[in-house]
Amino acid sequence: MLLLFFPALFASSLLLHPMHASIPLGSSLSPTTKNASWLSPSGLFAFGFYNQGSGFAVGVWLETHPNKTIVWTANRDDPPVPPSAKLFLTEGGLLLQTPGSQDKNISGYIFSSPATSASLLDSGNFILYDSRSEIIWETFGFPTDTILAGQKLFVGNQLVSSISDTNHSTGRFRMNMQEDENLVLYSMGTDDTPENAYWASMTNGRTRIRSLYLNISGYIGLVDSGNSTIMQLLGEHLGSRSGTIVYRATLDTDGIFRRYSHHFMWNNVSVERDDVTPVSTKCLVKGICGINSYCIQMDAPKYDCFCLPGYKFKDPNQQLMGCFRNFSDEDCMGKKDRMTYFITPERNMTWQDRSYEILQSNSEEDCKAKCLGDCFCGAAVFDGQNCNKLRIPLKYGIRDTSVSATTMIKVGTESTMNTNTNETVFTEIERKSGSHKANRDDPPAPPSTKLLLTEGGLLLQTPGSPDKNISGHISSSASSASLLDSGNFILYDSRSEIIWGTFDFPTDTILAGQQLLEGNQLVSSISGTDHSTGRFRIKLQGDGNFVSYPVGENDNSDTAYWASGSNTVQTWENMSLYLNFSGSISLINRSSNFIRMNLLEEPVSSSSGTTVYRATLDPDGIFRRYSHEFKGNNVSIESTDVTPIRNMCVVKGICGINSYCTQMDASFVCLCLTGYEFKDLNQQFMGCLRNFSNENCMGKKDRMTYSMSPLKNMTWQDSSYETLPSNSEEDCNDKCLGDCLCGAAMFDGQNCNKLRIPLKFGRRDTSVSETTLIKVGKENPVNINQTVFHNSTNFTEIKRKGQSHKDILITFDAPTDTILAGQKLEDCQLVSNITDTNHSTGRFWLRMQSDGNLVLYPVGTVNTDENSYWSTGTYGIGIQGLLSLYLNASGVISLVNSTNSTIMQLLGLPSSSNRGMRVYRATLDPDGIFRRYSHKFEGNNSSLESTDVTQFDDKCIVKGTCEINSYCTPTVLWMLSMTAFVCLVSSSRILTSTKWARILTSTKWAASETSANKIALERRMG
Repeated sequence: MLLLFFPALFASSLLLHPMHASIPLGSSLSPTTKNASWLSPSGLFAFGFYNQGSGFAVGVWLETHPNKTIVWTANRDDPPVPPSAKLFLTEGGLLLQTPGSQDKNISGYIFSSPATSASLLDSGNFILYDSRSEIIWETFGFPTDTILAGQKLFVGNQLVSSISDTNHSTGRFRMNMQEDENLVLYSMGTDDTPENAYWASMTNGRTRIRSLYLNISGYIGLVDSGNSTIMQLLGEHLGSRSGTIVYRATLDTDGIFRRYSHHFMWNNVSVERDDVTPVSTKCLVKGICGINSYCIQMDAPKYDCFCLPGYKFKDPNQQLMGCFRNFSDEDCMGKKDRMTYFITPERNMTWQDRSYEILQSNSEEDCKAKCLGDCFCGAAVFDGQNCNKLRIPLKYGIRDTSVSATTMIKVGTESTMNTNTNETVFTEIERKSGSHKANRDDPPAPPSTKLLLTEGGLLLQTPGSPDKNISGHISSSASSASLLDSGNFILYDSRSEIIWGTFDFPTDTILAGQQLLEGNQLVSSISGTDHSTGRFRIKLQGDGNFVSYPVGENDNSDTAYWASGSNTVQTWENMSLYLNFSGSISLINRSSNFIRMNLLEEPVSSSSGTTVYRATLDPDGIFRRYSHEFKGNNVSIESTDVTPIRNMCVVKGICGINSYCTQMDASFVCLCLTGYEFKDLNQQFMGCLRNFSNENCMGKKDRMTYSMSPLKNMTWQDSSYETLPSNSEEDCNDKCLGDCLCGAAMFDGQNCNKLRIPLKFGRRDTSVSETTLIKVGKENPVNINQTVFHNSTNFTEIKRKGQSHKDILITFDAPTDTILAGQKLEDCQLVSNITDTNHSTGRFWLRMQSDGNLVLYPVGTVNTDENSYWSTGTYGIGIQGLLSLYLNASGVISLVNSTNSTIMQLLGLPSSSNRGMRVYRATLDPDGIFRRYSHKFEGNNSSLESTDVTQFDDKCIVKGTCEINSYCTPTVLWMLSMTAFVCLVSSSRILTSTKWARILTSTKWAASETSANKIALERRMG
């Protein structure tokens, strides 16, 4: 409990004052005048402008001294407003006016009824009322980091901490009153999952909890709709009741939720605080230290954050923001000039991050070598048995002396390291095909090799190499051996008792009469001819479940791709998988041979020959039964899936890292991400590598430029390292492009989920609406016939091959005749080119007007209806907020408002195939037609499609198609089977007197000989 004393400003009124001072419509506040705030009746609370950074913010505060206690902030992440700002109470709500900026309604749009008055209650709640004195908006309905006495945090809402005590922008922690009725603390930018939580009320499923409630006596609890307590979190405050006490509960900047008791008595104010969500050590608060750093607990409650070796703080003044490498990232392009890296160990460390690959390892040195040999590996954790590879960034690091695991940090030679530990240096390490040490992964033995049966077992002798006992340690001396007709090779002792057998050590297969015991697994081979350790395993788990996983993954449901579901069987002790001599495959109780679950019935066969059964986990990850039928000199083979999977793309790991699987009828194909290429074209399942250099997080000036490439309908197994609210693909693009650690992002319509490279378990699924945004380096030029695009976030340059450099598209903020995917046209215009080869100002413009109307005019005319030849007819909509013309990354062209909500769609999704890379642009062409162009790239081929956004059956409708003193007439080019137009010079006074002359006749050349009566049909287009 903390006790502090301050001189009081005012403390004579009761907190819950029965009256409230009414604030009339039209009242205003200004930050540098006496009218900077409105007070509650008691004077304890104020609403208005307070100092924030270099300017002011609008909020509610408790009048404590020397510093205000801020309890609510409007638009907390907006920049501070200048002293010239003003806040008005209007019928539409609270309107913030800042010179040079658009007015902002900080109370949001009120749709129920107009506001007529407002008041700040002694509870600290600022309220807007309508003409019937009914509440239409209140600050209690939109808490930031604090709830006050009498306030509730309802299910589905959350509190978010501030950055610091003086900066009330969104901080690093959040407390979510979840829909499942659990109150949970998380770090910001994470999903609502148990692994990201660091405190929870554990009340999920109570069925009656509706809110978190702080009552006027300081009691905090989880209550139902009638305020009955379901769970008490903190009892009533037991301090002195004299004077006035104001209670608040705040999610503090360190991630702890605390109750504060402000005791106003005479000329003093004392403050007591109590933890509502106690955490034993500060280092357990996930996110207390930033990415690539770890927390060390000092004397309670102190802690400190330290960067990993080879890393430095992003901002030395804000060490909680985390760290980044002070050396260049490793390049996975396979270039010969790769850097040299070494490993430095960190003892007693824990991390929350999941490993992307788990390999068996018997020493730290072996784990070092495994990480150094993998360009994606940024660190690895060695736990004595396994080497768990991790990607950068790491998060939730804690130094914990009770943890025996060692974290191996990969460090580049560019950084200067001070370490007393032994360093293992590798420059070029070739990957081995195997993933753990076992006899099947040994290199092939030469012809001179011998296998001897000795008392110690089966001894393999290879000239120039130590002898190897392939049967391992045996309990007693061997005296003989035999190979049974079951396929089991057995060693016997002198009493003819079995001391070793191959049935006890299966690899990818079990034979008839063989059992796979509980806790054991089969591991597939690489191929039908290479029987080294492959990519899949199937395990009979201790819980009785028979489950398929990719090799190198933990035993959890997230990585499984098939399961028998036998963990629901009540009696699963002593379970084994058994293939009997009739070919049936079952899970049985070893003691009684009682069948618990039949996986595959025995085959129906009329064979009079000999049938040998085996069950094999094949290289494609499917467990199959094979029936080998021997009859005379013939052998036939039949196979049946034991673990049937209709869509092979469901097999996790069927395609390697940075690639995704697409189902092709009964087959499948693996495709690399945009900007990636296969490690080995002959073994495409091994995955893909970048064909551009990694982004450098060192902040150097020569950083590359990157763009984002969208992939629709994709799923990935990888969890995001940061989840941010996002309302569009373009916003998600920007968030990933602005983060050097982000290799890709998933946009689900509401959130932008940042992902690290490598990605895994990717597959195309048309039922999935999410879009994967892939970060691609600009080293990959995009070839569009004779055009080369170099992509960037806000600058796009087009260079004609074989010509000197010429800028055609300058910047997104100053378009000429074109907008590109992700670009907006807002309160400005596009102007056509003269021709396709002359990019000077042409004859037409497309104007996005401030009244919300998108209109086509000839250049040099006044913006009137009589001069326009096409418009969206959306004038008047812009009064409610500026509209923009927007081309999104999927090719959709729309009018959108300031929040990117679609007001009118002009052109929908293209109907073309998703294969290959596409670049979209929308251009006002020299003929005055606005068109969308789709440039498709697939392999070394490119194609171009165009669609009219502004469609005209008759080109003569385009005003200015023909110059003055000429007229336009439609025609047909019979040889090309297409309609066109022709401009004709006229001597008629009727034609020369009008500017937009055209003839309405049939589409034949005879139209040029029209009579004066037909000429009289011409009209102005309005």
